[in-house]
Amino acid sequence: LASTLDYDEILDRVLDGLARVIQCDAVNIQLVQDSQARIIRGRGYEQFGVADLEMLALPLDQAPLPRQMIETRRPVVVRDVLAEPRWFAPAAWRGKPPFCRSWMGAPIVVRDEVIGFINADSAQPNAYSERDAETLALFAAQAGAALENARLYAEAQEQRTIAEALRQAALALSSSLNAEEILDQILVLLEQVVPYDAANIQTMRDGRVVLARLRGYERIGPDAERAAREAFFVARDVPNIRRMLDTGKPHVIPDTWSDPGWIRAPGLEWIRSWAAAPIVLQDVVAGFINVDSATPGQYGPQQAAILEGFARHAAGALRNAYLYEQSQRQLRELTAIYRVGQRLQQLQPAIALAQEAIDALSDIIGYEHGGVMLLDEQTGILDTVALTERGMDAPDVAAEKERVRAFDIRLGRGITGWVAQTGESLRVGDVRQDPRYIAVRTEMMSELCVPMKIGDRVIGVINVESVRLNAYSEADQRLLETVAAQLAIAIQNARLYEDLQRAYEQLKVSQDEAMRAERLRALGQMASGIAHDFNNVLTPVLGYLELALENPAMPDDIRADVERARRGALAASSIVARLREFYRPRDAAESFTPVDLNRVIGEAVDLTRPRWRDIPQEQGIVIDMRLELGPSPRVQGDAASLRDLLTNLIANAVDAMPNGGTITIGTKTEGDHVVLSVTDTGVGMTDEVRRRAFEPFFSTKGSRGTGLGLSICYGIVQRHGGAIDLQSAPGRGTTVLVRLPISAETLPLGQEESLPVLPPLTILLVDDEESVRGVIGRMLTRAGHKVISAGGGQEAIDEIQARRPGEIDVVITDLGMPRVTGREVAAAAKAHAPQMPVILLTGWGGKAGPELGAPKDVDHILTKPVQSGDLHRALARVLGLLRGDK
Repeated sequence: LASTLDYDEILDRVLDGLARVIQCDAVNIQLVQDSQARIIRGRGYEQFGVADLEMLALPLDQAPLPRQMIETRRPVVVRDVLAEPRWFAPAAWRGKPPFCRSWMGAPIVVRDEVIGFINADSAQPNAYSERDAETLALFAAQAGAALENARLYAEAQEQRTIAEALRQAALALSSSLNAEEILDQILVLLEQVVPYDAANIQTMRDGRVVLARLRGYERIGPDAERAAREAFFVARDVPNIRRMLDTGKPHVIPDTWSDPGWIRAPGLEWIRSWAAAPIVLQDVVAGFINVDSATPGQYGPQQAAILEGFARHAAGALRNAYLYEQSQRQLRELTAIYRVGQRLQQLQPAIALAQEAIDALSDIIGYEHGGVMLLDEQTGILDTVALTERGMDAPDVAAEKERVRAFDIRLGRGITGWVAQTGESLRVGDVRQDPRYIAVRTEMMSELCVPMKIGDRVIGVINVESVRLNAYSEADQRLLETVAAQLAIAIQNARLYEDLQRAYEQLKVSQDEAMRAERLRALGQMASGIAHDFNNVLTPVLGYLELALENPAMPDDIRADVERARRGALAASSIVARLREFYRPRDAAESFTPVDLNRVIGEAVDLTRPRWRDIPQEQGIVIDMRLELGPSPRVQGDAASLRDLLTNLIANAVDAMPNGGTITIGTKTEGDHVVLSVTDTGVGMTDEVRRRAFEPFFSTKGSRGTGLGLSICYGIVQRHGGAIDLQSAPGRGTTVLVRLPISAETLPLGQEESLPVLPPLTILLVDDEESVRGVIGRMLTRAGHKVISAGGGQEAIDEIQARRPGEIDVVITDLGMPRVTGREVAAAAKAHAPQMPVILLTGWGGKAGPELGAPKDVDHILTKPVQSGDLHRALARVLGLLRGDK
């Protein structure tokens, strides 16, 4: 025994010597630890099926025989354990047939203190004598001296190792300012002096314990490593951590299974012994060094003292590293803020500014997902306008942006919605524990979201997420809040600039439109004057030509020339009539009714079918007609005029496509207007042509055009209180946009205007034209009314005066009659019965003669030719039965 100082070799030599001088079946050596006798070495027990011998321990307060040896310092012999009432077997051996029948033990005494026992077991009773016990005692005495020498030597060696490890730790820790490198080096050096199965270093963050570095758990298994990485708890909720926080001293749990304060976490049940020391920075516990062992009793006060030394070195090194890292971080933050500020000073759209900001943050705040969301104050929706995803290229990011929008994030919904609603920043270390989190990306673990505010008004949020737990610190939050304040101002400025640009563009458009309208108005007034003079000239020309044609003696060749002249004069008359329509203001009495624009489009397409389909097909040209008619309310207007408008637009589109193409007609509702669009794929227009397109007589078609088509369209739209515009470029076709106001009398979509049922009426019908009187009389009679016919004005007045008030319900009178006119009939009717409605028939196109307006005694004007529906509607209107009338 004196030839070695190796502790384990001494134990083996003691057992070998005993086996040679004492007849025994098994022998073991126990050491006293924590009031228990633990077997540290044994021989021969395998033949009895005893496993895990080192796991066996005898509580000394329950074992009388070991207690006797401690008290007497003398060996003890039990000749037959079955007859010995003081015999105490380990818990694992109870309930089984005893393999040991006789036993003896001797105390190992060092400096008058029993540090352990040597025990011999035999399967035979009465196997040992007192002399054997004395021999065992001699071995115990020699073993005690040898073990003490080995212990002293081991302690000296251990102290040298610890000192060297601490020296190396000091050198290593002072050679780096990287906190993660320092923590990793601490764990590597610690294993040299405090053996462990696994170890970790934790830091304190907002009262919670957060894993910083770990080592060895991967050797235990994936569950152990995952459990260690996901450990995240409030420090004061754990008794052993709370004790170190209160005392600032290390703490040891020799056997976790017997410690009531130990919390068994899933995946970490294998830990049997544990020791830790606090890392104290400026009198504040900033973290902990922890070692874990699967062997009970592995750690004690000595290991705790070593951990404390490493913790002191770690604290000093970490303080320097944190100061350096803090200064570097502040430098990076200031640089990032400066760069973001420089980028945000550039005049860009709001979305571009948001993308610039989130991209600039990627190098400072580590994130896998970063986005800027702007708030729509009307709908409460948070729209993702800027997005950066680590590892994604631009097309994937664009698709991801649309996927995020599908989650319908809005005020109060999700973490981002909560931040936008409250105007407060939010940092979540583990999103799985936060019920507000919406798992847009299931792999994310932590999130930081801050509001963008103008004053107290939230305009959006900046949001970053990480796959790491507790990825963001208070410093990250402060940086993000600073950038958010800058970005909010930049976005607000960008929006104001965009609003200013739009206002400027609208003002420019309005000015251009006003100038064009004024120019066209002047041209229209001039055209009206020219038309008046032309009519005066054309009237005698046409009259004399027609008189000449009545001469039967005129030679055929001269008759042919005169006929051609007459047709030319008629064509000129037609042009003059169209010219008068260019800028004719709406008459005060001109009646507009709700018009189904989609139906009018269908009628115009049918009317012009030869123009856009049949004639081109004869020339081998194909023109496709596409209708994209959306559901739209009715517009207030004149169906015939709107049909003329569409006919002209379709004709222009056909002329613009000499080689064929596509005409697309569409309708949609925008606010209180219906927008009509007519688009062709033709040659398009230059800016100069587009500016002059509505001027009368301006044409790019040469002799094929009069230059009045778009001018007439312009006049029609103006009379309907609408607006017309052209969008065109050479080679890109043309789109004509017409905005018409929705009718205040509009019916629900898809419903026809229902005419009320009229009661049988007695109607006085007055017209000097028998054919007109006859057809209108038949319409009224067929509708169930009684008709009194009068062939002239005086006859009608006589009929009125011959009857009592109330016998005639309605008077319908022609305007232009010989001797007594329709005005006089109306006046006589109102004088006889003031409440009697009067409807005036006119062929002047909506006017009661050359002057504008209706006579004061007339309730309604009907334009010839009259249809039955128009007649029915007029009667309903004057009787106050038509919806919308008072």
